[in-house]
Amino acid sequence: MKNLHVNAYYFCFIFIILCAICCCDLLLTPLPRISCLWLAIALQSALFTLLLVFATCLTKRYCHSSLFYGLIVVHGLLLAYFESDLILRRLMGTSVIQFFRILLTENLLNIVEILKASNVPFSVWGFGAICLTLAAALWIVFYEYTEKFKKLQIKSFYLHLCCLLLAISYFFITVDVHPYLSNIEHEKYQGCLPLKHSFHRTLKKEFPFHGLPCLQNTAYEISPIEKKPPIFLFILESVGEKYIHTSTTPNLMHFKQNNISFETACSGGNATMISWYSIFHSKYSLHWSKDDASSTRNTGSYALEQLKKLGYKIRVYSSAGLEFYGMKESILGLNAAIADYVFQAPENLEPCDKDQMVMNKLCDDLSEYGTDGHLFITFLDSPHYKYSWPKDHTLFTPFLGSMNIFTAAHTSSNREKIFNRYQNSLHYLDTLMGQFFIKEKPENSVVVITGDHGQEFYEQGNLFHGSNLSREQINVPLYFSFGQNNLAANKYISPICSHIDIFPTLLDFLNQPVPNSLSGQSIFNNQRWQYTITSRYNGGLQPYEFCLQSSDHKMIFRFSNFYGWKHSNKLFLQSLTTKCDEVISNSEIEEELLSALSHIFE
Repeated sequence: MKNLHVNAYYFCFIFIILCAICCCDLLLTPLPRISCLWLAIALQSALFTLLLVFATCLTKRYCHSSLFYGLIVVHGLLLAYFESDLILRRLMGTSVIQFFRILLTENLLNIVEILKASNVPFSVWGFGAICLTLAAALWIVFYEYTEKFKKLQIKSFYLHLCCLLLAISYFFITVDVHPYLSNIEHEKYQGCLPLKHSFHRTLKKEFPFHGLPCLQNTAYEISPIEKKPPIFLFILESVGEKYIHTSTTPNLMHFKQNNISFETACSGGNATMISWYSIFHSKYSLHWSKDDASSTRNTGSYALEQLKKLGYKIRVYSSAGLEFYGMKESILGLNAAIADYVFQAPENLEPCDKDQMVMNKLCDDLSEYGTDGHLFITFLDSPHYKYSWPKDHTLFTPFLGSMNIFTAAHTSSNREKIFNRYQNSLHYLDTLMGQFFIKEKPENSVVVITGDHGQEFYEQGNLFHGSNLSREQINVPLYFSFGQNNLAANKYISPICSHIDIFPTLLDFLNQPVPNSLSGQSIFNNQRWQYTITSRYNGGLQPYEFCLQSSDHKMIFRFSNFYGWKHSNKLFLQSLTTKCDEVISNSEIEEELLSALSHIFE
C-alpha cells in the first residue's frame, strides 16, 4: 500500500478554521448547551477535513496540475461557503444553496432590486468580488508555502480507517443528541454542521395535500353611495407590534388606544412583497409568486377597482420603491391606471428624507384637493434596514454608527446599539404620523395603519426579517379608525385580524358586499374565520413554509417541495407553539388547528 504525502499544516489550518466557523454558528444559535453538540461538530469537521485530504492526494497523484490547483481553490471557496452560510442563516434564515436556488429563478431586474433592498452599495459588492478573486490566488500561495514544511506520510488504509471510525463515532453521537432537540432545533443544529446534515432523520407529522382552490374575480353589483368619507391607508415598513409603546411611538400608541386594534394581528408574510400582495389582493399569501404578480399587472388590485367604481379617486404616496417584483403594476395596473395620482420620492435621498417629503406632499394635497371621495395610500420607509432618521431627532443612545452585516451576523453584542438605531427611526416615523394627525383629525376620516411585517433582533436567533415566522416578524400593528361613525363603534369587532381583511372591512363599512373572490373577511363579520395565515419569504417562488395562527397558538407547516404548494403533495408539521413561540405538545390544540386548515385547503 503506497503512502500518501499529506500537507499537515495546510489541512490542520482548514480543520481549525472550519471548527471555528461551525462552533461560532452553534454559539450564536439558540440551542440547548449540550456537550455532545460541540463534540459532533468536531467529529464532522475532522471527517470533512479527512475527505479533503483523500481527494487532494488522489488528484495530485493522478490528475493534471491545473485540476489539482483548481481543487486547492475549491478548498478556499468551501471555507467562504461555510462563512457565507453562517451569515445568511443568521440574517435571512436560509442557506447558501437555497439562496442561489432562489436567485436562479429571478430575472436581472429583480436581482438588482434584491441587491438594492440589502442597502449594501453596488461598489461594495464589486469590491467583494475582487477580494474573492484575490483570495483564491493567495490561497494557492498559502498552500505552496506550507508545502515547504515536512509532510506526513500516511498509508491510505489508515486514512480510510480514520474516516470510518469518525463516521461511526459521529453516528452514535447524533443518536445521543437527538432526544434533546425539537424538530426546529434539530434543523438549526444541522445548519451548524459542516456537512449540513446529521444523518439522523427527525420524525415529523405529515399530511396529504391536494392543492388550494383557485379564486377568480367575478362581477358583482356595486351599491351607489352618496357619502364617500376619505380613507387613509398607511403601510409602515418593518414595524412590528411588539415595538409600539409610549416611549418610542407615542402618537401611534395614542391612536391604537383610542381606536380599533386586535389581540392578534398578523401580516400576510414576513417580507414586503408578500404582505403587499395580501393587503391589496386580499388573498392568502400562499398564492403569492412573481408569476401571480405578473398575471395581475394589466388589471391591478380587484379591491381597489371596486373602490374606483364607487367613485373614489386613488392617490398614492411612496418613499419605498414600488418596482420590486413588478408590485406597482400588480397593485395599480398597467401604467398605474387605477391610480389617479402617484407620487414617488426621489431614489437618491435618505429614507427619512423621503418620508418627510412624502408626508409633506400628502398634507399639502389635503389642503389643495380636499379629502372626501379620496383613498390616500401612503408607504413609509424609515424603519427599513439600515434604519434612517435625522440625527437631530436622536432619542435612543448609544446606537451603532454604521451597520455592518458581517459583524452583526457574528455577534449579538451590538444588539442594543442596532436596536436603538431601529427605535430612533421608529420614533421619527411616529413624529411624522403625529404631524398628519394634527393636519387631518382621525375622527373626520377612515384611517387604517399597519406594518408590512415586523423585525427581529435575535429573539429567535435571527436579525431583521424574512428568516422565520416568529411573532417579532409577523405580528404587526393593524389599527382602524372609522371616525365618529357610531355604526362601526357598535358593531362586533373580531379579536383577530390579518392584512387580507383590510379591504373587505372597508367595503363592508361602505355597505358594499364583499366579493367571494377576496379571501379576507370584514372585522365586523361575527361569523368570520378566527385564524390567520402568514407565509415565509421564498424569493419570487411560492412560499414553502407558512404559519396558521389563532389568538393563542400557532402551527408552522412546510410543503414537501421547496417550490411551493403547486409542486407538493404533502404537508409537514414543523412545530406547535404558543403565540409567543414557546414549543408545546397538546393534542387537543393540534386537532383544533388542523381542522381549521380545511377552510383554505381542498
